Amino acid sequence: MKFNLFPIVLLFFLIACNSKNEDFYLLFEDRGKVGMINYKGDVLLENEFKGNLRPFQSGMALYQKSKTSYFIDKQGRESTDGYMQATDFGNGYAFVVNQGEKISVIDTKFRVRKILDYDEVEGFVGNLALVTKDGLHGVINSKLNEIIPCDFAEIQISSNGEYVIGVHFEESKFQIFDSRGRLVLETKEAVFEPREGMIPYFDDGFGYLDMNGNKVIRAKREWLFVSPFVNGYSSYLEDGRWGVLDKDGRKIIRAKYYYPVIFSEDGLAVTAKREERQPKGRRTQYDYRFGYINIDDEEVIPFKYELALNFHKGKAFVNDGKYWFIIDKEGKQYGQNEYTRIGLGANVYNLHKQIEYIIGSRNISSLSSSAFVNQRERGAGESSIFASTIRVRSDYVSE
Repeated sequence: MKFNLFPIVLLFFLIACNSKNEDFYLLFEDRGKVGMINYKGDVLLENEFKGNLRPFQSGMALYQKSKTSYFIDKQGRESTDGYMQATDFGNGYAFVVNQGEKISVIDTKFRVRKILDYDEVEGFVGNLALVTKDGLHGVINSKLNEIIPCDFAEIQISSNGEYVIGVHFEESKFQIFDSRGRLVLETKEAVFEPREGMIPYFDDGFGYLDMNGNKVIRAKREWLFVSPFVNGYSSYLEDGRWGVLDKDGRKIIRAKYYYPVIFSEDGLAVTAKREERQPKGRRTQYDYRFGYINIDDEEVIPFKYELALNFHKGKAFVNDGKYWFIIDKEGKQYGQNEYTRIGLGANVYNLHKQIEYIIGSRNISSLSSSAFVNQRERGAGESSIFASTIRVRSDYVSE
């Protein structure tokens, strides 16, 4: 079973990062150059760079030009050393490699702290990093110690770095470990990312286990997908529409929206409605509009935006069809910054395509058939707007 959650990871990645980080930055593009802006409207590196740039981690941003990776600090100063491949910094470390060399660990002063005997390493998620040796996967911690040996055919670190899910496909066995590498649960059920004491699972439909493996919300065939719980609620997909569940499995909001309903710490959720427009030929055309609701399913900010992201500490990014800008919880524009494109990953990526994919998904095969983001299907050093990590490979050879 292969796992692909790209459409959903954006929402959870934003929520996980925002709840812990006051200075979480998004990338923006203006007149062909890239900078960063946070939810307070503070701008860094405005219009200074072209090419691949990623948000700051441990005070450093990864930047690629001419197929070489460099690091930039918040004052815009670029590292003198370049690398053929590099991950984001995390816990004060980055993983780097040059042609014909093993993977090195560097600190924020670019000193080599350790040489790793792994074939592949992904950047840190929380205090954990995924490693690969001879085609099998394990995990190291922020002290660079291996806490889960490279025994797994597939492995995934949760987006908040609190849990690891390992899979033995031949035995159809899933194991969940905590961030210290201690076994929490072993099950035959296909399980998803644990959050708030609840584990999504799949068994001819989706439901939830508790941390002891008990089926506290039994799988329902009509639930084509469910999210992890975030701030006390989860979102479920039924008949092509999204609704909201509580931890007793009650439908707090029936499935009627066209975008996953994930409530932020501000008590609001961005979601989408659709309207049929004049069909072209035999195919029905729809317009989607984004707005914000509360847990009582009351419309708090009208459904008038072409695109929108969740609130963080009273602010949200929205798109009016032309520009991205920031609004407050009353729907008023905050500040004067307006940008044509924003994103999270290796490039400033136009979010339209990814969000159109979500609202266009109607079944489990088109949205996601399982819980893991199989990043190893991409090339080494490549990233996605939805990828929180980049992979480096010890046998890297430049093209």
